[in-house]
Amino acid sequence: MGAQLYAGSFGYGSDTAEMAYDAEAATLDFQAQGDVAGRATGIYVTYANTPKSGSNGQLNWYNQSVGGDNSAFAVLCEMAVIPRLSLNAGYTQATYWTDMLMSNGSVMGSTKTKGTLARLGANYLLAPNKRLGFKYADFGSDLDSNIMELDLMIGF
Repeated sequence: MGAQLYAGSFGYGSDTAEMAYDAEAATLDFQAQGDVAGRATGIYVTYANTPKSGSNGQLNWYNQSVGGDNSAFAVLCEMAVIPRLSLNAGYTQATYWTDMLMSNGSVMGSTKTKGTLARLGANYLLAPNKRLGFKYADFGSDLDSNIMELDLMIGF
C-alpha cells in the first residue's frame, strides 16, 4: 500500500510571480500478490485526485482547469492459468476537466469529460525476459471507442 501527496508551489521567468503554479495532487495505491486456488495472482487498485486550479488565478500544475477536480480510479487483476500464461481484467473510471479560453486568456467555460475503460488481456512468457502480450480495451462514456494491441517485450 502506498500514498503520494504533492503539495507546494513554484514559479519561473524573470519575475517568479509572473508564472506561478501550485502543485497539488494525491494518489493512493494498493497492490497484493499471492496465490489464489494455487495460481499466482496480482490485484492492483489505484485512486488519484488533482484539485481544480484556484479562482485567484494561480494554476495547479497537475490540473490547470478551474471547472472541477480531475480524478481517476483503476483496478486490475491478473492470474496465472497455466504455466507461463496469465489472464488479466481491469476497469478504470476517470473525470477530466478542460477550460475554453478567450483570446485575452480568461476562462469562457469548462468542459467535463467522463470516461470508463474495461480491459481484458493475456500475457505469455516465451522465455526469460521475453513476453508476448495481448490487450483489448473498450472505452465508454464520453470516450466511445476500443483498441486491440499485441506487443512483444524483450528485456536485456
